[in-house]
Amino acid sequence: MKFWNLGDAELQLFAHANLTGQSIAAFFGRQQLGEKAFELESDLAVARLTIPREQQHENDAVVLRLNGETVDTVALRAITEKRIKAFLEEELLAEQYVFPPGKLPGVQWKRPAMVDNELGKFALRVSYYDKNMNRVERATAAGRYAAVAEGVTPDGFTIKRYLTLYCAPIALDDYGGDVSIQINALPALGISPALWQKYQNNFRAYSFGNLLFYLQTSPDAAIFLAGLAEMDTTQHGLDSPRLRDRQWWIRFKRKQEGLNAQPISSIRLSVTPARWRVNSLRRAMRPRLTQHPISKRFARFAGIGREMLANRSRPYWRIKGA
Repeated sequence: MKFWNLGDAELQLFAHANLTGQSIAAFFGRQQLGEKAFELESDLAVARLTIPREQQHENDAVVLRLNGETVDTVALRAITEKRIKAFLEEELLAEQYVFPPGKLPGVQWKRPAMVDNELGKFALRVSYYDKNMNRVERATAAGRYAAVAEGVTPDGFTIKRYLTLYCAPIALDDYGGDVSIQINALPALGISPALWQKYQNNFRAYSFGNLLFYLQTSPDAAIFLAGLAEMDTTQHGLDSPRLRDRQWWIRFKRKQEGLNAQPISSIRLSVTPARWRVNSLRRAMRPRLTQHPISKRFARFAGIGREMLANRSRPYWRIKGA
C-alpha cells in the first residue's frame, strides 16, 4: 500500500496469472471501498485500488475478498502511528503575534492540507483570553493575550494548541516609525561605509521587510514581551520571561481543568552572611559516630573493651598483632 503525503492510498495487489479477469474487492468492515479486476502485467495478475483518506478508518484493517471469500487483510497501524508522529511536528501560526488593539489575530495551521491527511478533516475553533484569563472577543488593552485552538478529529480525539500573543499600540510594519531599528554596516556585504551612510535613511523604503526583523510575526517576541511584563523587579534567582510565560500557561490550564493548586514558583537565591555559612559548615563537618548504624556497633564494642580493662579479674584474649 502506498500513501500520497500520508493521505490517499493506492492498494497494489499481485496474484497468479490464473486470476486475470477476476475481481477483488476491498472492505472496511461492511463498507466496500472499491472493486477492481485483475489485469495481466509481466506474467502476473495485478489490481490497483485507490482508497481516499476520508474512507480510511484508523482502527480497522482493509479486508480483501475474492469471489466473496476473505483472502487477506491489510493493517493500518503502521501508517496511523506515522501520521500521529507527523502531526506532533505540525505548527500552528497566528496572523500576528504582536498586534495593535482591536481585532484579535486569526490562527491557522502552517500546513493545513498535511493536517487533513494526518488526522482527517476537522474544524478548528479558536478562543482568546486576556492576561487575567478572562475570555475576550477583542483586545482592549496592552499586554498578554492567549489563543487556544481546539478541534475534534473524525475519530473523536480532541486536539488543543496554545499560543502566546501580545498587544501593543504601536506600528510594527516596515514603514512604521514607532520602533527604532538600526542596521549596522557590515564589511562582508561589500558596500563602502560612505554609500551605507548615504542611503541608511532609506532602508525602510527599500527593504520591504527583508532587512528588518518583524516582531509581529515572531512567536518568541510575544513570549518575551508577555513574560517580561510579568517579571518582578525585586525577584532574585532563576527567573526569565520564558519561565514566566510557562508559569502563566500552567496556571491557565489548571484553571481550565478546575484545579486550584499553584505551580512551583521560581527559585529564590538568598544571600547569607559569610560567618553564618562558615559556622554551619563546621557544624555539618563534626564527626557523629553514633548516627550511622555501623558507627553504633563500633561504639558498643569500644564500651565492652573499656569494661573488660576496668575489671582485671576477668580474663580476656588479646589477638597478637591487633
